[in-house]
Amino acid sequence: MVSRDESRDHGAPAARHPVVLARFGQAVLSLWASGTLPLRPHDPMKLVRTVKKRVTPRLHDSTTLRAAIEILKQGGVVLFPTETAYGLAADARRAQVVEKIFAMKGREAGKTPPLIVASAKMAGEYMELSPALLVLAKKHWPGPLTIVGKVRKGLASNVVRSDGTVAMRVSSLASARALSRGLGAPIVATSANRAGEPTCYSVEAFDRQMKEAGVVLAPDVILDVGRLAEVPPSTIITEKNGKIVVLRQGAISVRTS
Repeated sequence: MVSRDESRDHGAPAARHPVVLARFGQAVLSLWASGTLPLRPHDPMKLVRTVKKRVTPRLHDSTTLRAAIEILKQGGVVLFPTETAYGLAADARRAQVVEKIFAMKGREAGKTPPLIVASAKMAGEYMELSPALLVLAKKHWPGPLTIVGKVRKGLASNVVRSDGTVAMRVSSLASARALSRGLGAPIVATSANRAGEPTCYSVEAFDRQMKEAGVVLAPDVILDVGRLAEVPPSTIITEKNGKIVVLRQGAISVRTS
C-alpha cells in the first residue's frame, strides 16, 4: 500500500527553531527560494519569532510559499491556516513525519489524518472516486468537503485507515492548495489542536496547548496570518453500497437522498 521506501526517512529530525513566515524578511526569503541560502535538512533556521507581520491568507506571496514547500520536501512540518482552522501539514508519503505530527497532537493510535490535495485530478491519482463521489467533488471542490475513499497508491501506511481508505479534500484556500501543488503530492492537514482540546483558530492557541501539554516538538515553519474566523469543520462523506453517507455534517450540506 506504501510505494515509497520508508527507509528514506533517516532518523528523527533534530530540534529546530520554528520559522514564522509572513510578509517580512523578503530579502532572506528570496535567498532561501533562490538557493543562495540553502535549506539543508536539520539546519537550525533562525528568525526572531516575535518579529512578524500578520497577513491574510490570500496575501501569502510566492516566495513565502516556496520556502514552506521546501520544508515539506525535506520532511518537515508546517503550521498553516486552512479555510476552517489552523492545521499541521506534512508530506503524506512520509511515515516518519506523520508520526511526528501524531506525537505533537497526542493522537490515538489507529486514527488517521485528513489530507489536502491541490486538485480533483490529484485526488483521483491517490484515491478511488466513484462517479457519485466525483459529482460531489466537482460541485463542492475547492471547499470544506472531505471525501473518504479507497486508497490507490503511494501514501504512508499511517495515513491510511485499516479498511484501506483515506480522507481528502481540495481546500478553498489557495495557499493551502499551493502547498500540495508545490510538493506534488497530498499533504497531511490535520487540525493543529491537541487531541481532545478545542480547535485552534490562532497560533497563540496552538502554542498554549503545546506548552500546557509539555510538548517539546515544534513545527519547522509557522505561517501565522492572525486569528481565523470560527467556522464549522469540513463535511465528511463516503459511499457505501452505492449510496452517499454523511459521516460528519459540517460547513457543506450534502443531500443523501
